[in-house]
Amino acid sequence: MPQATMIVTKPSVRLRASLAAKAFICALLLLSASPEAATAQTYDVTLYVDTSGSDLNPGTSSSPLRTVQKAADKAVQNKNNDLSTRVLIRPGTYREFVDVTTWTNWPTNDPNNAERMAFEGTDPNNVPVISGADVFTNWTQQGNLFTHNWPYNWGVYTAPWQDTIVDLEDVVLRREMVYLNDSRLDPVLAQNQLIPGTFFVNEATNLLYVYPPSNVNFSNANVEVAIREGAWDSQYEFNIQLKNIRFEKTTDAWDNARGLFRSVNCDDMTIDNVEFRDANWTGAYIGEAENVTITNIKANDNGGRGFATWRLKGLLMQDSESLRNNWRGYLGNFTGWTVGNNVESSHDVQLVNHNASDNFSRGLWFDTDVIDAVIDNATINNNLNDGFFLEAVQGPITLKNSDVKNNLRNGMFSGMAENVTLQNNVFENNGQAAIVISGNNNGRGINNFETGAYQTVLTRYWTVNSNEFIGSGPYLIGTTVNSTRWAEFIGNLTADFNYWCDNDKSNVFRRDGGVLLSFAGWKNHTGQELGSQFCNPVLPVELTTFAATVDGDGVVLSWQTLSEINNAGFDIEQEVDNSFQRVGFAIGNGTTATANNYTFRVDGLDPGAYRFRLKQIDLDGSFTYSAIVESVVGLQQVFLLSEIYPNPFSASGTVRLAVRDELPVSIELYDLLGKRIQTIFDGTAVPGGVTDYSIDGADIPSGIYLVRIKGAQFQQTRKVIVAH
Repeated sequence: MPQATMIVTKPSVRLRASLAAKAFICALLLLSASPEAATAQTYDVTLYVDTSGSDLNPGTSSSPLRTVQKAADKAVQNKNNDLSTRVLIRPGTYREFVDVTTWTNWPTNDPNNAERMAFEGTDPNNVPVISGADVFTNWTQQGNLFTHNWPYNWGVYTAPWQDTIVDLEDVVLRREMVYLNDSRLDPVLAQNQLIPGTFFVNEATNLLYVYPPSNVNFSNANVEVAIREGAWDSQYEFNIQLKNIRFEKTTDAWDNARGLFRSVNCDDMTIDNVEFRDANWTGAYIGEAENVTITNIKANDNGGRGFATWRLKGLLMQDSESLRNNWRGYLGNFTGWTVGNNVESSHDVQLVNHNASDNFSRGLWFDTDVIDAVIDNATINNNLNDGFFLEAVQGPITLKNSDVKNNLRNGMFSGMAENVTLQNNVFENNGQAAIVISGNNNGRGINNFETGAYQTVLTRYWTVNSNEFIGSGPYLIGTTVNSTRWAEFIGNLTADFNYWCDNDKSNVFRRDGGVLLSFAGWKNHTGQELGSQFCNPVLPVELTTFAATVDGDGVVLSWQTLSEINNAGFDIEQEVDNSFQRVGFAIGNGTTATANNYTFRVDGLDPGAYRFRLKQIDLDGSFTYSAIVESVVGLQQVFLLSEIYPNPFSASGTVRLAVRDELPVSIELYDLLGKRIQTIFDGTAVPGGVTDYSIDGADIPSGIYLVRIKGAQFQQTRKVIVAH
């Protein structure tokens, strides 16, 4: 049977209402389609794309197209003929730029055309890759280096905000990216800076230099070089659906609305199980659209921003993550303005189950003109700047049921933000404070992009209920605004049923003028927090010993108290995945002046290092924590090495080492040029326990360093970031 064409000629008169004609076309197409396509009865046309296909083919299952671009062109033509199209993309790498800036729904074209275009990978576990990189072969070896002709002259890009808002170093404004076996190499700016794991482009001699890591056989390596500025661009095409696809490795410049994936004026877009990774600037940029639904995406490892939105009306982002973004900015010591994950001029926003952690920047940034936004069950941890930043937003903004932990600066930093609700969140161990109220004392003027209305935004009308604020920084909540602005914030604050805790000090509430208040002073100052609690910074139990002893595959915890006051007992907590979890309880002795001994056994532990602490609980429910004890269970290997923590750090970091046998060990800190910066330890490591080694970062410039641990029978390297 002859194969049916996948493009139907558009009649001279629109036949949107002609169901008979449309049914005939659908029947003709289904006759030649595969069973998979035949089940997709909600689409008029199904096209197939395969890396082994040809763009001269009709796009059937047995004769697929070669490029996603050709399928997109056919899908747009079908839409113009009132036909919906499903593009099924088989596994493989498609090294192309998909241009769907075809403007079908432009107001003077066909604005009411609602036909759908779906682009789907056929296997959700082996998704097709649309890549901005090409494979480079035919390298020339020069000692430890490998060279290749470099045909581009991109130079140092001039960002539109360079020098006016921020000053960016050249390494940030360059665009070259090289991947060795899918691992990104770090760029350097001179040939004499090359070390293993780096590359350099010499535009004067038109040469690309690669210095591969020592453990890579370069002759068998897959070397990819990013050469295209984007992988996808769509404009004025409504009802696009994307599913089971990965976009990666583009040279997009640091310039506002550019990105690996860019969609502008594309209403009713849905994106599911799509990955946006390794862009030079932005993973996914979506602007000027309504009703955008995003689920199960990963916007990770991008040079500047994971995702960015502008002028969206109706955004749902659910079960997604944006991790480790702004790596290029960090290479130039830039972690501030506009990088990370940015929501700007967007209304009716929902971020549900989102993870914005480990970014070399702020975790989430709500820029300006954000209205009716809810963040629910988010994880915003370990970012190199603030966790959550509100620049100038009218609100309402709600953050609830979320963790904001271990961010290098503040858990939450507010410039100008009105109508903010914080409910049932945990702010813990953020470097500076849990919350800082800052901004211009005169407010900030904002235009509503939907109505054009102008509003001066201040920081006021906050509701803070049922949260935990735990930390040991200078203060838990504070401000930099003047007394007038602070009085307005406090006068319109509703706060209750919160738990505040700093085990080291009591005066951790910083009001205007830099005055530090106790919890009682804070309650008096605000007239709020009547049902809130502050943990007792003085241990009501005199704990003299707390030890951990290995016994087979278990650890026996033992401790002694000399006296107890209103002691209900002890929660025994074990560290799991960087947070402590309750594993048992030991009943206390109330109030007593006599010594008491306690033991608790934790069984069934796999070999490795373990950390435990006690949570001593009073009869009134207040509590405090003991020191942490460590033990190593069943160490069979020669050594056990932890990651460096915290990472990044400012003043000092720690690496833990356990060894099976007594042996000489050296621990040294190097910069990326291979220069030794610091000898952390050089001596004999003692077996039978975990030893902490401190890295002094006080006098080291901000940057990326390598910690090398070497023993007679082992050698390992850990990457660490110093950020002042």
